[in-house]
Amino acid sequence: MLELVYGRSNIAPHWRGAASFAALSVLIASTVTACPDADGDGILDVCQLEGLTWSMIVSDQWAGGFVAELHIANHSQVAIESWLVGMHVDFVVDGVWSGTLEGQMDGVVEVSSPPWNTTLDVGQTLVIGFQATGSPTLPSLVTVNGATAQPE
Repeated sequence: MLELVYGRSNIAPHWRGAASFAALSVLIASTVTACPDADGDGILDVCQLEGLTWSMIVSDQWAGGFVAELHIANHSQVAIESWLVGMHVDFVVDGVWSGTLEGQMDGVVEVSSPPWNTTLDVGQTLVIGFQATGSPTLPSLVTVNGATAQPE
């Protein structure tokens, strides 16, 4: 039985690539019989998570780089386990703290929860610090476990 939770699945906690995604899709399709996408946003309704907000604060800047923090507040009704933050940016992240830099490709940076901070509780704000190369522009999109966070 597959239990859908707001976190990465225990079945494939680090799934990546088309083959893994296809296998996970078959597993979900065979387990979830009716899972509509009523609002047409591409996220199945059972997986929706409302109430996430974000802000970015730049603490230092120099020619060609900067240091900033991404703040994500959980105003939803659900604690988020094993969070994975994605941000669509116009700069390159060189390093992070309070998270694990999973990778970046085509302007999408992914940061996962470190072993000591896996839960984003209701009412809690997650702070991910990072150093980057480029100009400190705001992300065009921020997601947490695939759910879109809204700018504050």
